Amino acid sequence: MRTHTPGLRLTYPAITLLAALALSACGGEEEGSGAPAPVATPLTPTASATDVPVGTAIRATFSTTMNSSTLNTTTFTLTNGATPVAGSVSYSGLTATFSPSAPLQGNTTYTATIGMGAQSSSGVAMAAPLSWDFTTIGTSVVRVSWAANRETAVNTTGGGYRVHYAPFSGFTPGAGGTFTQDVPYVSGSSAPVSVDLSLSNGTWFFKIEAYSSLNRPGSTGGSSSQPSSQVSVVVP
Repeated sequence: MRTHTPGLRLTYPAITLLAALALSACGGEEEGSGAPAPVATPLTPTASATDVPVGTAIRATFSTTMNSSTLNTTTFTLTNGATPVAGSVSYSGLTATFSPSAPLQGNTTYTATIGMGAQSSSGVAMAAPLSWDFTTIGTSVVRVSWAANRETAVNTTGGGYRVHYAPFSGFTPGAGGTFTQDVPYVSGSSAPVSVDLSLSNGTWFFKIEAYSSLNRPGSTGGSSSQPSSQVSVVVP
C-alpha cells in the first residue's frame, strides 16, 4: 500500500494540470481567431473640412468588407445640429455613401455619424461610433428657367415640371449625387417655368422633364416623359 498510494496522488494533479492547460489553450485560440473591428477611413469630406460644396456626397471607406444591409439611414446619418438630413445610403466596394436628398445649406456645419450597428461581413461591429464635422461653402440663389411645354395636361392639376441637377456633367436623373426639384402646376393658365435654387460656387448641370397626372417622369405605363438636353450654369 505504501508504494501504490503515492502513485495515485501523483496521477490526480497531473490530470488536473493537463485539463487546465487544454482549457487555456482553447481560450487563447478562440481569442486570437476573432476578426478585428472595422475602421472607417478615409472620410469625405475630411473631418473639420471647410468650404465643402453643397452638392457633396458623404463617404466613408472601411478597412474590411462590410455587411451592406447594416449600412442604412439608421446607422449612417447626417445632421444639421439636432435636425436630421434626409438622404439615402449605398455601399460599393469598401465605401459607404450618404447622398442627401437635396443640396446642403450653405455656410453650415454638419455632423456625419456611423453607429455601431454597422457591421463587417463577418458580423463584427465597429468598436465605437464615428462622428465628424464639416462646414459647407456659402451659396448663391440661382433662377433656373425653361421653355413652357404646350401639352394641356402639363398645365393642369397633376402636371408640372421636374428639375434634375448635379455638380457634374453627363448625369442620369435620379442617380447618386444628383438632385431633383418638382415644380408643380398650382393655378392659372400654365405651370411655372422657373425655380430658384441655392447653389454653391462652381458649375451646375440641369435637365428638365415635363409631366402630367398620366405621364409621370420615369413611369412604366404609357410613354415616359424624356428629360431635356443638358444645360449648365456657372455660379460665381
